[in-house]
Amino acid sequence: MGRRLVAMTVFFLVGTAGAGCSHQSATGASDNGPARTPAAPTPTGTLSGRVLRDGKPVPGTRVIAWRAEKHAVKAGETLTGEDGKFTLAAMPLDVDLSIVITKRLPGHWLIDHKGTVIRLSASRPSLDMGDIAVGAMPPPRNWPGPRTSSRPTKIDSP
Repeated sequence: MGRRLVAMTVFFLVGTAGAGCSHQSATGASDNGPARTPAAPTPTGTLSGRVLRDGKPVPGTRVIAWRAEKHAVKAGETLTGEDGKFTLAAMPLDVDLSIVITKRLPGHWLIDHKGTVIRLSASRPSLDMGDIAVGAMPPPRNWPGPRTSSRPTKIDSP
């Protein structure tokens, strides 16, 4: 009885192991239908620039790209390097992006007062914004937290 049970178990495992397999021909077609090609990746763009204050680089500044048509949907975020430069990669094309630049310092913020809106496209997938000057701004009087709160300030385009 014991040998018979072992033989039946082995037959069952071997018989079911190949049941889900299919044969693929040299042309890529299989018994289950035509071969599928992977979808092409969505094209994206790159945005770069340099953040300055009084003509000097500002390291560690947050640069955020928000999707302008969908408020509070972030397309990308990065920090500037020691030289004040930044690069935002994998930015969506043919979408308005509101660029927000902020840095919290003791007692005040550094922000880009303009609130720039950028649109990258297939014909212009990368853009160097050049030098972006930032200025100091105190937190609002009705700020809900301590005066050095880390909440970002969103700036609307002019």
